[in-house]
Amino acid sequence: MKANMKRMAVAILAMLLTVSTALAGCKPKSDIPEDAVLDKIELVDGYQKEYRVDEKFKNDIKIKATYSPKGSEELELTATGVTYTPNPLTFDTAGEKELTISYKYKEVTKSVTAKFNVVDVKDEDLTVLMFDLPESYANYMNNFKDDAEDKDGEALTIADHAKAENRDKFMVGGGIYKVGYVNGFYFMPDARGLNEFNKEHPFKDIKTTFELYVKDTEEATYPTAPEADPTTYVTKKTGEGQNNIYYFKKEAVGKIFKLVVKPDESCNLEADLVDPKIEAEFQVVDGYNVYDLTGLSVLDN
Repeated sequence: MKANMKRMAVAILAMLLTVSTALAGCKPKSDIPEDAVLDKIELVDGYQKEYRVDEKFKNDIKIKATYSPKGSEELELTATGVTYTPNPLTFDTAGEKELTISYKYKEVTKSVTAKFNVVDVKDEDLTVLMFDLPESYANYMNNFKDDAEDKDGEALTIADHAKAENRDKFMVGGGIYKVGYVNGFYFMPDARGLNEFNKEHPFKDIKTTFELYVKDTEEATYPTAPEADPTTYVTKKTGEGQNNIYYFKKEAVGKIFKLVVKPDESCNLEADLVDPKIEAEFQVVDGYNVYDLTGLSVLDN
């Protein structure tokens, strides 16, 4: 066996563990007669119409399909019979972007076009409005339980126990969150800001500072003061695309850390956002941080 195959594959994206998703388009069309014909489709308002360059499409559009002689329903882009072009939709340049959505019902196909405004906004031009935990980390901590403690005063269900068991198996038997030292740990805050026109946009890679607290066991308590020299255990580069990647060293393996992250002092904060910070607790292990399923291939290299 290759030596590196003994390392753990540490999953950062908790959504890889999501086992229950609704199947769009599978609900019965109770108000639509069997002989119905598709009459028209239209966009349902409420989707995001403005994106910044390189922002990921939220896939939040719904269409309303109206049938003759009667009946209608709202459909997501993932529903049966719904297609869209271009696919994938990317916002790589500033300007207007269009998405053509088509829906085929029986032998009839109707189409509609959604338009987006793509703006070139720099992080430094945004005033920080929101500064929260990365979505993947927050989802992981909220949706998976380590043990069978009561939830809101009620006993955990079979499904809750199954989630706890799945989490422990996936994380190679440990309850605490695991971070690998072999490659970078990407911990990008879920941060949003306002531009000069009071439009809200996500940060691409907000500048941050951090403090690191260290202990040797889960039972131990953290020191009251952070590490005076965190570079003993971790380095963090600066520059676009590097502001929120933590490279842990071999000296960190086996130890437990509390990472406290704040916006850099160069960031402009919205008046009501007082001392924003996020915290994460984890153990560093001899392993890889896997950000998607293809990342598991490193075990065979």
